[in-house]
Amino acid sequence: MLSSCLVPALLLATFQAAAEPGEAVDLKVRLEPGGVYRFQRVSLEIQTVTLGDQVQRFDREITSDLRLEVKEGPPQGPFKIGMTFERIRGVLETNGAQTTFDTAGEPPAASDPTMLIQTALANRTIELVLGARGELRAVNGYQEAVLQALGPLAAEMMIPPEQLAASVSDRSARSEYQGMFPILPEGEAAVGDTWSTRVGSEPPPGQKDRAATAKLAAIDAESVLIEMTGSFRRDGDEAAPGLKSSEVTLTARLSRRDGLPTSLRLEVKQTMNTLLPQGLARTEVNRTMTLERVALAEPPPAETPPAEHDDKR
Repeated sequence: MLSSCLVPALLLATFQAAAEPGEAVDLKVRLEPGGVYRFQRVSLEIQTVTLGDQVQRFDREITSDLRLEVKEGPPQGPFKIGMTFERIRGVLETNGAQTTFDTAGEPPAASDPTMLIQTALANRTIELVLGARGELRAVNGYQEAVLQALGPLAAEMMIPPEQLAASVSDRSARSEYQGMFPILPEGEAAVGDTWSTRVGSEPPPGQKDRAATAKLAAIDAESVLIEMTGSFRRDGDEAAPGLKSSEVTLTARLSRRDGLPTSLRLEVKQTMNTLLPQGLARTEVNRTMTLERVALAEPPPAETPPAEHDDKR
């Protein structure tokens, strides 16, 4: 996750009947320990990096099969969730040179730092701490997994070690995965109601919050539809490092039974400056992330009654 900070996406409450026109509903995440959910996450990204008179283009398409298991948490949250990357596959293209990978097959003969970053989480579980409003409060274990996968190859990366550590930090992962769990409003909302949210998690010190607006667009008997738009532009020195601008749109259909997405589409356009040893690089990023539920939720395991013994001889 060297490229972007991402956006928050949205979760919803459990309801049994369709809302009447104008009826307000309480939007909350409700999960039970032991519940298991499976999703397929597809990330498409095009980066163009300009450094002086040199221009490089990086394309990637990465598909991840995810298993989310609710480990613990009271009904009102927060919930501790183990997210396991059961399979990661994709295509990486740098200036026309293409590489494919699939963690379900044999590992590549030659290790490449970029590929290792993309596959570092294969068959690993990281912890998500999710609040009842969909706010991702923490991600634990991401940085450790990536740096372990890189090992001594981290020294071959173009960016300095401290920037590498920051770009794969648990904090940066929280911005990345917040996009799967949109932030919900305080209290009740009806169709057409809007609320303020933000793009990504909390901004770095000294940067303004990246505001966005979410809307409850529709409700039916099985699901709700939420839409979000947001934009950000940083004023001041155009040559200063950091995020310069961001435009975001999101559409998410959420199950009314468990509050998790059945489908989600997130589009992000960003411009940022990165200070490299060779000079200041300007990066333009176009990214689309989709999330599809690929299986019904597995309910928490039922308690097994003690076996009865027949003492008859």
